[in-house]
Amino acid sequence: MRSQQIEEVAAEWLSKRDSGNWSEADEAQLAQWLEHSPANKVEYLRLRRSWNQANKLRALGAGVDANEIPPRGQWRLQTFPVPDSVPAARADSRPDVDEGVAPPPSNATKSARGKWFGLAASVVMALAGTTGWWLMRQGQESYATAIGRIERVPLADGSQVTLNTSSKVQVTLTDTQRRIDLREGEAFFEVAKDASRPFVVYAGDQRVIAVGTKFSVWRTGASARVVVVEGRVRVDTVAEDPRGAHATELGAGEVARADAMGVTVAAPKLNEAEANLAWRSGFLNFRDTSLSEAVAEFNRYNERKLVIADPSIAQLRIGANLRMNNIAAFVRVLEQEFAIQASDQGERILLSAAKDSR
Repeated sequence: MRSQQIEEVAAEWLSKRDSGNWSEADEAQLAQWLEHSPANKVEYLRLRRSWNQANKLRALGAGVDANEIPPRGQWRLQTFPVPDSVPAARADSRPDVDEGVAPPPSNATKSARGKWFGLAASVVMALAGTTGWWLMRQGQESYATAIGRIERVPLADGSQVTLNTSSKVQVTLTDTQRRIDLREGEAFFEVAKDASRPFVVYAGDQRVIAVGTKFSVWRTGASARVVVVEGRVRVDTVAEDPRGAHATELGAGEVARADAMGVTVAAPKLNEAEANLAWRSGFLNFRDTSLSEAVAEFNRYNERKLVIADPSIAQLRIGANLRMNNIAAFVRVLEQEFAIQASDQGERILLSAAKDSR
């Protein structure tokens, strides 16, 4: 039986079970079909999970008239784009099994509700495979943001993830773990308490473990910055040689920088730690920040880049609170308050010391 046929049989089983006309004999036959092949079980569980989570499509399973089907724009569960590199779910990617697997009982009638269930399941499959808006394969989801975009992502366990500019995460939720792979960029996590499933963020060689807390992780290559605003987290530096591994606990208000050399912890005031997360509101908050660091921050959020053309101004200390996409306002502050000259070169703006200040 080919994978497409397995999908159809699994949908028929789910349709019959959802119809309310379900017997012990049906249960026994379903169990036999599931045990016949791992592919049967995988397809059935995948399809059941998709249906359970597709809240917008549940109306289709309740006998709703075709004219009342929600418009296409309301089908998706999340509206956060998925990176192009994430492979789409394909029907022909699942393993085939041998012929002769028994389908649901031949006397199982397809009610209007059952037919709409099959349609709804097909729509979910199509969305996962073609639109790129939502991807879920065996509990795994992926999200990404473009430069200058910030997205808030609710997770199925009740946690929230806020993605900063140009960031990518892969989320895996199972009965035993909650794993976040931060592929690129920065994310803020508001973790729902679940002592049986630790919430673990992987960022290169760094691993951040939490249960019921609020913190951010910013990945830069193999290193990471961790900011804790509530609760406690543990930062582990993963190493092939156990003697090179490090583990450090952080509390609210602490900021850590972790790399292959270990974990360095600073303990500023809590409001200063939160200032590092002003980006969640669309602002950049500079407090005694070097110009080179401030420029690097603005460049994270904008296609048009600032360039320090004069090394003598790189270490000027900046204090400002500006919208992350308002380069013009930042340049005005530099020109008016710091005697810096800006030269507009189109895709970039060159910064140097004003001639009369040399």
